[in-house]
Amino acid sequence: MALDLNLDAARGIFFTEARQLLSDVETHVLHLERDPTESEALNAAFRAAHTIKGSAGVFGYAAVTHFVHDLETVLDRVRNCELGFDGNMSTLVLACRDHIAVMIDGLENGQPDGQLASE
Repeated sequence: MALDLNLDAARGIFFTEARQLLSDVETHVLHLERDPTESEALNAAFRAAHTIKGSAGVFGYAAVTHFVHDLETVLDRVRNCELGFDGNMSTLVLACRDHIAVMIDGLENGQPDGQLASE
C-alpha cells in the first residue's frame, strides 16, 4: 500500500513538472521567434522536451514518450542546422507543446495512455 501512495505522489510530481517544462518550451520558442540564432534558448527547449520524454518513460506513458521523442528529433535537427527555425517551425513546436499538454491532462484525469480527451 505504501508503494502505491509513493507512486501516486511521484505521478503528481511528474504532472506538475511536465506542465512547468511545457511552459519553459513555450518561453524558449517565443525567445527563438525574436532571435532564431539564440542557441541557448534552443538547447533549453530541447532539454525540457528530453526531460518530459524521460519522465513519461519512467511511468510507462508510451504515447507521450513517442510523441515527445519526435519533437525532440525535430529540435535536434534544428540544433544540428539541418532545419532552420522560422515562423513555421515556431508554429509547429508550439502546436506540439499544446498536444503534449492535452496528453498530460488526459493521463492525469485517468484516461488511458494515448487516448486524447476529445476521443
